[in-house]
Amino acid sequence: MHFRSAPLRASGSQASNVLRVVAAALVVPLLTLGGAGAASALPAVAATASAPSNGQESSATIAFSPENSGVSRPGESLTVSGKLSNTGSSSLASGRIVISVGRDTADVQGLQNAWADPSAPALQELVAIDAPPLAVAGSVQLSAIIPADVVDAALGGTGWGAHVVVARYDNGSLQASSTSALVRLDGDGPSPIPVSVILPITASTSAEGLLDAEQLSLLTASDGELTNRLVAAKSSGATLALDPRIVASIRVLGDAAPASAVDWLAQLESLPNDVFPLQYGDADPGLEVNAGRDQLLEPTSFASALKAANFTSSPGTTPASPTPSNSTGSTPGPTPSPTNGPNLPSQSEILAFPYTRSDVAWPASGTIGGETIERLANLGLTTTIVSEGQFEGASAAAADVAGRTALVADSLSGVVSDAVYALDNSEARLEASRAAALLASTAKQGTSPSVLIALDRDDEAGTNAGTRLEALSSLPWVSRTSVAAAAGQPTNATLIPADDFRVAGFGSMLDDEARVGAFSSVLSQPDLLTGSARLDLLASIQAGRSSDPEDWNTLVAIQSQRASEILDSVSIDDSSQINVLSYSAGLPVNISNALPYPVTVRVVPRASNGRLNISDNTVTIDPESTGRISLDAKAIANGRVTVDLQMVSLTGVPVGSSRELQLELSPFVETAGIAVIGALILGLLGFGTFRSIRRGIRTRKADSV
Repeated sequence: MHFRSAPLRASGSQASNVLRVVAAALVVPLLTLGGAGAASALPAVAATASAPSNGQESSATIAFSPENSGVSRPGESLTVSGKLSNTGSSSLASGRIVISVGRDTADVQGLQNAWADPSAPALQELVAIDAPPLAVAGSVQLSAIIPADVVDAALGGTGWGAHVVVARYDNGSLQASSTSALVRLDGDGPSPIPVSVILPITASTSAEGLLDAEQLSLLTASDGELTNRLVAAKSSGATLALDPRIVASIRVLGDAAPASAVDWLAQLESLPNDVFPLQYGDADPGLEVNAGRDQLLEPTSFASALKAANFTSSPGTTPASPTPSNSTGSTPGPTPSPTNGPNLPSQSEILAFPYTRSDVAWPASGTIGGETIERLANLGLTTTIVSEGQFEGASAAAADVAGRTALVADSLSGVVSDAVYALDNSEARLEASRAAALLASTAKQGTSPSVLIALDRDDEAGTNAGTRLEALSSLPWVSRTSVAAAAGQPTNATLIPADDFRVAGFGSMLDDEARVGAFSSVLSQPDLLTGSARLDLLASIQAGRSSDPEDWNTLVAIQSQRASEILDSVSIDDSSQINVLSYSAGLPVNISNALPYPVTVRVVPRASNGRLNISDNTVTIDPESTGRISLDAKAIANGRVTVDLQMVSLTGVPVGSSRELQLELSPFVETAGIAVIGALILGLLGFGTFRSIRRGIRTRKADSV
């Protein structure tokens, strides 16, 4: 277990300063629900002094620890190094850093207690380091070589074991401290403890169903997150937990995939490491079965991401004898064939990868209920990774739970993750010394025949991740073993059931997906919408990010917003009042389509009274455009009519919100107009006839004279 601390603000009185300095030496452990089930930590305890007269505050953090993973041998000097940082708003005066070591060896609990309260163990001073003044936001790297005779005098006769190391900073008005550890190799040590490591290959910072080309370029660059994890995989031989979304994201781009991503995938496929698939998008299978589902969600289509122009050559070669990439191990269902080209890869080709096993489930930590493991086993996931905190009596890397196998992610996983992933070298050294000491004490106590380290899946891996993991795996009291070997030797343990607070939010996500599915009937190829919606849903329930309530609520809100954007993408434009002055008219209705696909809808009108008869009509609207449809209407009588307009798909599913159209009917205006025009015509005809008759009479009279 590891710990997190935060700066403490001090008041101006001397008594308050003393109390705050004492309080600053306390580190409160904060248990998180990470992949390993252990707490996260900042390596240094920060303290602050009274605020200067100008209202500014002093604050400092330190991270000091022995180098070489804290390994100390008799007759050898010990190098201690670290960083002092000014985190306040005023400059720091010069001071001193005193490095001390716990005289007695410490077991696992003793180490944890000392890190929580550095004043608890009896300490022997080893060396003092002069610390220079620091400007605001300044930092300095310091180190000291402690002679062998000084170290031997402090630790001589204590035997083989772990010791607490405390670094205290004091400049007269401000104090800060950090705790680390060393392992003294004096005399015979214990037999190396078998340690297996699970390294997640994920990109959990994204909650989208597919990673785009820009994201893949960044992730697979020379210093990218996925590149760093690949290097760590090569150097450690760890078992890999691979998110199939990464593989699919590269494959769906075809020729447009970044060269670095294609090369990364080829290297990953060639590794000798054991690899098992996570659920697509690192979706949480435990959440799904906790919510009562009897089948796990799978991708349904990648049609929306496939472009024929990117597949001018034949689809990529499928790895030999691939294991299906879905967590259940079943063959993915058929994907509707895209209509935009004959060379597009199938869903099985997109997801194919040479996994060595497909029977492992890795739910979010702290969410396993009493029946979760059994339900997952019934779906083919016969081995479930569970954090140690959910067990009573777990003493090995694997546990038997009612006849089912659970891999026990040791509480050391969090400390090791911090040591491997830390972006700051001083912090990494401190966490590495802690991890090494905990492993040494575990080996010495002999209470655990094996340890499983499940590295955090949502931390960013730095460029030194592989080197650090290799160093921890090569400690003299550690022997590497495989996860498969650890799973083959389970011990009895009692699972402490936990409630899953995410079930209600997941139900809301499923409802949103169902609405999108019904709406998709406006397309001639519905899987263009339903396929991408499913991928987004899977990425939204990723286990690596969904164990914190605040993060989970954010993911639920994102998924709801995505569904709303799709459901509102086809709409009837608002219209002003229309005057109808005839018995028959074509009523214009404008429809907007924000989707990148053509949609076909039928507009169904309903008049508020019997003054108007109006019929429905069907129209196809081009992608991302506005189209017009005309509805045949017949006015029966004068007056006002409200027409409710509702779009539906060809299968009758309501589309978008209804709109009201106000009509002012005056069909008798047309009748009156016709009557007037008719009268005028008749009058003109009569007048013309009259004039013709008179002209004829006059002509006859003239002739008779």
